[in-house]
Amino acid sequence: FPYTTLFRSEVIEAKIGAVNAEITLKLSDEQTLTAIITKDSAMDMQIGVGDTLLAIVKSSQIIIGV
Repeated sequence: FPYTTLFRSEVIEAKIGAVNAEITLKLSDEQTLTAIITKDSAMDMQIGVGDTLLAIVKSSQIIIGV
């Protein structure tokens, strides 16, 4: 059963590569969330540091390993 979580957060880092973009959001003073999206998507949304974005996390499976 899929579970969805929403985070409205500020972009604190946006690394745009040749193909992908690494977007880091500040969830709290101690926590961040980093997402990899296509460069085209980042450019289309004009994502930059200081922007407020809504991250949607949906997963039907979580795997944790040590």
